[in-house]
Amino acid sequence: SWASLAHGEGVYHLSFTDQNCLAMPHLAHTVFAGVMLLIFGAMTLLMSVGICDMNPMTRSILASSDAITTFKILIMKMAVVLLASSLDDFHRAQIVLILMLIYGALYFYLVEVRAAAEGIYLRS
Repeated sequence: SWASLAHGEGVYHLSFTDQNCLAMPHLAHTVFAGVMLLIFGAMTLLMSVGICDMNPMTRSILASSDAITTFKILIMKMAVVLLASSLDDFHRAQIVLILMLIYGALYFYLVEVRAAAEGIYLRS
């Protein structure tokens, strides 16, 4: 486990107990996966924000999505995926954090729906 790292021992895989996670081929793969995660996350965020106002025919408040809300919700979705794939040893913390993020995304959705509904109500 990672707690043994403080004592100078190696960190070994849960399923493959003879494989040290901080040995060279595994360390290179971990660094490469982290860099690719950052690149993929940045490009996904940029594409989701860039797609909001690309179509000039959809300029009404209900036709185009809000870039800031889309950005926040996508960050929350990425955090849910990261939490679902990590924190395997802490199931309760994983469940609590994922539920908090889901309710946070729901809050952003509801704020936008409420603003659109109030805008329609005020226009009529």
